[in-house]
Amino acid sequence: MARCDRLLAEHLFAMGHYRSALALARQCPDADEILIEIFQEALNIQEALTKGDTEPAHKWFQEAKFRLKHADCSFEFDLRVFEFYLLVKDGRHMEAVQHSRKHLSNFQEGDDYKARRLGQAMLLLMMRTPEEVDSKAAQNELNESWIIKRFHLALMSFYSFTLPTPFSLAVRAGITAIKTHFCYSAKSRHPDCVVCHPLINRLAQNLLFGRHDHSVLTCYQTGLLMNDDNPPMALPNGYVYSQRAIMDLTGPDGKVTCPRSGETFGAGEAKRVFIL
Repeated sequence: MARCDRLLAEHLFAMGHYRSALALARQCPDADEILIEIFQEALNIQEALTKGDTEPAHKWFQEAKFRLKHADCSFEFDLRVFEFYLLVKDGRHMEAVQHSRKHLSNFQEGDDYKARRLGQAMLLLMMRTPEEVDSKAAQNELNESWIIKRFHLALMSFYSFTLPTPFSLAVRAGITAIKTHFCYSAKSRHPDCVVCHPLINRLAQNLLFGRHDHSVLTCYQTGLLMNDDNPPMALPNGYVYSQRAIMDLTGPDGKVTCPRSGETFGAGEAKRVFIL
């Protein structure tokens, strides 16, 4: 599996896009089977939780809990709270109370997170209709969307995924390396520059500018390198193009029209520029 593909697949996985990560991992010629298994398992658990089935999540947690305990993970408690919500939503209030006594009353004193979640769960018993239960659960983040987020956090902790991801860091480093002040000047933006693209330009706004101790000059018109074989030439209006660009811009009448200002000059008026 190519390194770039792996970094991108892991980035998608870390962002919670399990299906896209799995599809990318599978389409690679030398796919990593272990990675595919991880992505597939995560997707299966996510889909099960969406349907209100917590069994796959419990099975995964039993295999992962030793490592997650060291990370102070409360995912098992979250699953029990979610199951309480499902019971109340189905109108099985007595079962919900029994469930809470069995699974939700044994947390340590001083655990503010679990105490708050338990209090929010108990409020669901006061709701009169399934619609009210759904509304209150969404308000207090006790529903399917919430448990999927909690599962994702537990998953990232178990596999030691970090944010920003290596892919994100690599992209930022690449953008920073080519980002210049010219990318943010309307007059000097170049269509072939990645950072000058409106989308990348916005993404790069808070990144550092690249430091080029040994800079190279490229022609605005052709995008070619300007050097001794293709020296920079300045028109009387101050705009600089490569010698090859000047030749391309010269018409049959020997006139050169500046692409940026629209002014016309004689080809002989273009003077070579020397960089000191």
